Amino acid sequence: QSVALENHADKLPYDVLVLAVGGITNYAGVTGAEEFSVPFRKIEHADDLRKRMVDALDRIPPEMPPQDVRRELTFAVVGAGASGCELSTKMADLLYDAFERRNLHGEPRVLVIEMGDRVVPGMGDQIREFVDDALHKSRVEVHTLTRVVNVTRDGLTYEHNG
Repeated sequence: QSVALENHADKLPYDVLVLAVGGITNYAGVTGAEEFSVPFRKIEHADDLRKRMVDALDRIPPEMPPQDVRRELTFAVVGAGASGCELSTKMADLLYDAFERRNLHGEPRVLVIEMGDRVVPGMGDQIREFVDDALHKSRVEVHTLTRVVNVTRDGLTYEHNG
């Protein structure tokens, strides 16, 4: 198999073709989303997110009550596509690992908020089941049929439609 590119003289052979067209962050007209959320498209975004997570962990003293820890260490990922699901599991793994190492009490919380009725929409059932299992094992909370309506410096507001 091969593919011909418009500005390339030769055809390029391939075994498996992946079209990763990229994209831009869609804030969908949600008030505050562009100002207060962290996009996730570039390595700099990943570095910024990790720094924010570590900074949040650093602000938690070992004696903080569990309910306060949960409030301070709740992170939301909007969109349950492949990137959002992978990101949320990595975030949860980092947080739970840090909790053990730092001997903190309570639980961090990672949410995935998806407007559709399932994770990884557009992918087959076998992939969806694999992703569902990975999210469950990482203790990520999944909220489908849920739409973010407002984002502030301190949190977000969402509506559940199911």
